[in-house]
Amino acid sequence: MGVCLTKAMSRRLKQFVLILGDITFLYLSLYLSLMIRYGASFEPSRFWRNFPLFSVVYAIWLAVFFIAGLYGIRSVWNIEDTLRKFVRAMVVNVSVAVTFFYLVPYFQITPKTVLVLDTIIFASLFGLWRLLFSRGIRAVGTVRSLVLIGSNKASLEIARNLIGHPELGYDLVAFFNPDNEPSPGWLKDSGILVGKNFSQLRKLIRSREIDSIVVSNDIYPKIFGELYRLIPTGIPIYNLYSFWEDLNRSIPISKVDKVWFLENLRGVKKKIYEVRKRWLDVLFAAILGVPAILVYPPIALGVKLTDGGPVFYRQKRVGKDGKLFEVIKFRTMVPDAEKRKARWAKRNDHRVTKFGRFLRATRLDEVPQLINVFRGEMSFVGPRPERPEFVQDLRKQIPHYDLRHLIRPGITGWAQINFPYGASEEDARKKLCYDLYYLKHRSLLLDTEILLKTFEVVLSAKGR
Repeated sequence: MGVCLTKAMSRRLKQFVLILGDITFLYLSLYLSLMIRYGASFEPSRFWRNFPLFSVVYAIWLAVFFIAGLYGIRSVWNIEDTLRKFVRAMVVNVSVAVTFFYLVPYFQITPKTVLVLDTIIFASLFGLWRLLFSRGIRAVGTVRSLVLIGSNKASLEIARNLIGHPELGYDLVAFFNPDNEPSPGWLKDSGILVGKNFSQLRKLIRSREIDSIVVSNDIYPKIFGELYRLIPTGIPIYNLYSFWEDLNRSIPISKVDKVWFLENLRGVKKKIYEVRKRWLDVLFAAILGVPAILVYPPIALGVKLTDGGPVFYRQKRVGKDGKLFEVIKFRTMVPDAEKRKARWAKRNDHRVTKFGRFLRATRLDEVPQLINVFRGEMSFVGPRPERPEFVQDLRKQIPHYDLRHLIRPGITGWAQINFPYGASEEDARKKLCYDLYYLKHRSLLLDTEILLKTFEVVLSAKGR
């Protein structure tokens, strides 16, 4: 696990440096704005008088940046995409600042000129900072030279990931294929060593420093003797699927064996966390219940005017410990959409009404599920509850599927933000990889990350 922890630290360090840079330039922008605004009469005390209120605004700005995806290490190197996200985020941020300073009389501060200057200066500094970060600071944290041994799909997928994303902190120097399987063209063209025997690996180890070797599980029994001989080199040798878990933040269920589940899901109860989470669920459901009541009448009217059918849609779902409950949503499909039998929803499903498409795109159809949260049938964050008709088949076809029922299902979840649309058994299999990762790693911090990224999914109209 050492390589996984090192990689996680490297990724978090890069994100920390990225956020710290933004914070630094936010306050630098404020300072420079005040200097320009007041000229010769400027005194540092003006900065400190503005500091508290602008700090509140900047905290919101940083949250908006996170929601907009500006702190995703894998995407930060695409400057054009980053700037597009930044422009959209700043439209929101400036609106927040104007509301904060001009519509709340309590603060008695209306820094119109300062706010304009601050926005312009920070936008300029942000662009320069991200350009510098993307081109000159890719090596922040630990860069480790890595050798991959294996020839299955998982090995190749990780190799492609590491080659395409150097910001992850790894320098893939060699890929060894002991089974002599044909190597794909992109791997041969990548410039790394594609080897087939251990004499090449030993030569590579003598010629340069190798930090880690990652080995596919199915190869271990065949090459154990060769790996054993590498012990004197002191190079750590790691399991491919533990490495996969940390790199992709999911569990490759089709690859790991039953022993893995016994070793990794022993502390699945997390009683203190579950109690805290339940209290927070009730608190936020109560807070959100007030605006929810306000949106009920116009949504109900919209549903009724569409086809005159019922406003709400109730459907049996499988919850915690496999117990059935009735999920409540605003109806988005035509009445009797499943009169014959249960069917997977599809993209551009003809059963969805025009108003229903709007409700789905904005996730407003989920609002009545606050009732399910109050009842304790659901949480805000957890695996998405599935229909019993589908669960009956999925538990037969997908290994370990019932493990997702060890915790309360959620309105949103780790699988929903990483694999936004599921409409088949294969999609359910992929989503389970993320559900099990959440089951193992769930915490209030991860829940917060999921909720913030859910806003990004909604605002970008990703998913269903």
